[in-house]
Amino acid sequence: MKALLLSALIIGAVTLIILVVSIYLYAGMIKERDSLLSSEGQTPYDGYYVLVTEDGDSDFWENVLAGAREKAEAENIYVQQQTQAIDADLTKSQQLELAIHSGVDGIILDGGQESQTESLINQAAAAGIPVVTVYRDSPSSERISYIGISNANLGRDYGQEICDLTQKKIENEEQDSMKVLVLLDAEDPGNSQTILLTAIRDYIHSQGMSGKVQIETRQIRNSSFFSAEEEIRELFAEGGIPADIIVALSEHNTECVAQTVVDYNRVGSVEILGFYESEPIRNALEKNIIHATVTADTLQMGRDSVEALSEFRESGYVSDYYATEISLLHGSQAGESVEENTEGANAEDTGVEADQGDRTEADVLSGQEEEQR
Repeated sequence: MKALLLSALIIGAVTLIILVVSIYLYAGMIKERDSLLSSEGQTPYDGYYVLVTEDGDSDFWENVLAGAREKAEAENIYVQQQTQAIDADLTKSQQLELAIHSGVDGIILDGGQESQTESLINQAAAAGIPVVTVYRDSPSSERISYIGISNANLGRDYGQEICDLTQKKIENEEQDSMKVLVLLDAEDPGNSQTILLTAIRDYIHSQGMSGKVQIETRQIRNSSFFSAEEEIRELFAEGGIPADIIVALSEHNTECVAQTVVDYNRVGSVEILGFYESEPIRNALEKNIIHATVTADTLQMGRDSVEALSEFRESGYVSDYYATEISLLHGSQAGESVEENTEGANAEDTGVEADQGDRTEADVLSGQEEEQR
């Protein structure tokens, strides 16, 4: 009985502490917003937007934030990363809740199709706060616009690299087939990854190489930095070489796979197709640890986010989708796209040219349904 009473007291104390901290953070957000929008002796800002993501320290999101601030400055709008604004390590859901309660003017969000994320986006919309999703979409929510990459085009580019690597191995008589492992995000329950996988398989089939390429998938928990790293290392500890080609779909997973390949002395035995171009990824490209990586104009993604929010606040209407062009980088090209972005190059200059072979995600899904029939 005493143990139950003690447990109840501890739970009550913890709940009280969480409540007090939440109130403190909420009051701080309100105070900062009010000071930004009505500072005496200074030109007040016309709006206050926040970036909400659990991976704010990555190069990817730092560049998105930089692009958003660049665009916002010209519109007299203040943009801040949520965790920097409150100086606390909160989950994405907690950041969203605080942004809603503090009455910000717009939210730039690393989306996702988790039910809690979509529910909070709908709460923000009900409170009159527009939300744009970046990189990962929440299509069933009331977000006003999505700024991101076409998974159909991304899958096609990965498929092309897989076919090129396989054909090279066959021609050199090193192997007659290749095993490919695609690392999926276990926290993303939506169909975006299905679209990407379908596009990869469609491209391989179109090249007549379905019999030479075996594709497998592995769910990786990206809820924390260390959980993903641990699971990726386990792949190599379990079987030595998990695949001939590993496709990593995030900046962090790409870095983890590259480091693990080095640690387990598998450089040259495992080809890596990665995502984004952080400094560790560029170094791995230059050393041929990573065969190729997909890069996107993240500065433009940030600029588009602010443009979408401001256009919606002004007119009540906005484009549902802002497409971000992508390109594939190999070792000799490492660093080029970052240099171009720093110089302010347009997305049209750094992206891949669209051609008649490009397929929309709707086309891919349609093809998938036809195949199932």
